[in-house]
Amino acid sequence: MAVSDFLMCNKFLRKHDIYSSEHTERYFSYKSCTFESTGNSSFGPVVPPVTIFSDMGRHWKVATVLFLSSVLLCLFLVWTYSSFSISSSVAEIPLASTTMQLRKSISRPMQLSVTLESFSQKPDAPASPKPQSPMSNPGCKAKTLHAYKAVDYGKHYNHPSLVHYVKLGSGMQHFNFREYTSVLSVYKFLQPKKIMFHTYTGFKGTYWDKIQEMKNVEIEVKRIDKVNTIGGKYVVWVQHVADYVKLSNIYKYGGTALDFDVIIINGTRLKHEQSLSECVLAQERDFINGGLYSCVPNTTFVAKWLENYHKDYQPNLWLHNISDRPKNLLTDKDRKECYNMHVDETICFFPSWNVSKQWLEVGKVKWRTKTAAHYFVKNGIPNDGEGLLKEKFPLAELLQYVHNV
Repeated sequence: MAVSDFLMCNKFLRKHDIYSSEHTERYFSYKSCTFESTGNSSFGPVVPPVTIFSDMGRHWKVATVLFLSSVLLCLFLVWTYSSFSISSSVAEIPLASTTMQLRKSISRPMQLSVTLESFSQKPDAPASPKPQSPMSNPGCKAKTLHAYKAVDYGKHYNHPSLVHYVKLGSGMQHFNFREYTSVLSVYKFLQPKKIMFHTYTGFKGTYWDKIQEMKNVEIEVKRIDKVNTIGGKYVVWVQHVADYVKLSNIYKYGGTALDFDVIIINGTRLKHEQSLSECVLAQERDFINGGLYSCVPNTTFVAKWLENYHKDYQPNLWLHNISDRPKNLLTDKDRKECYNMHVDETICFFPSWNVSKQWLEVGKVKWRTKTAAHYFVKNGIPNDGEGLLKEKFPLAELLQYVHNV
């Protein structure tokens, strides 16, 4: 019997406490690893060691086979899980990240349920394409009036469906035929929800009655206190007060402000320009014309425009505050503000205020493709009134267009 066998036999005997029995005498044979007993131990009959060792051998072989099978099964599951993880992610993540994930998956304990779940996962859906970034605001870089054009760069504006007129005078005031036609053009082609008339007193007369009969529009008369000074300086022209009142209400309420000598021609185009710009302004030659403009409420541009009235009102300069100052705000090369404006070159005099009498000359003014017309003619109009509906010069044709004649 080898020494190793002897040690194994000795270890077995000690484990089963064969040496500790007081009622049994045991004799150990080195060569055969057998012992004799003169009696029974407290544990019952003693089994010969050879028989015990032969039984242990059979159990050891079975345990060894089960152990090796378990190891092989675990290695197989690790391999299949790792292969699936690599094949499903190699196209999406870098190689270094894949290796790190593989090491983690091998090193962490695995369970069969996790492996089956990984096989049942559906492939990821393809990522939706990223939306293209909108164009930058063209008003951030514009340095000339011509550069301010309505561009759809992703932001839309909601100009209030509100129109402002200002008519200042003493006593109850009347509307003449051309003033009524201006209001009618707004009603028919711009179709606002509300028309607001700012005045010191009120209105009466035939054309005012017709205005009040307009359907699907709210007519409001807003009485204001009389204005004698602007920015601490006395007003020379009442038109300056009208400009100041319109601008103040545009800042507060938003909407569209018109003079009574402005006719809306294409309201659809104007609404489109409004939807793409915080303000729509009219250009005349190289400055802003204050006969028509539209803004959303509380814009920085109108706030600065109003501030100029308070700080730098020039009562003796006809166009300084209403035309020159807004132009300077838009073309200031050192400005920090981004103004999203549309400056419409088709709203104002045709061809210019100093030759506005061409409105009274047949064939001189081509107005049908314009957004609106600011004709400016005040005096010398032949057959002024409803008699204009029978004339042939451009101003008469413009009014006939509004009245469907």
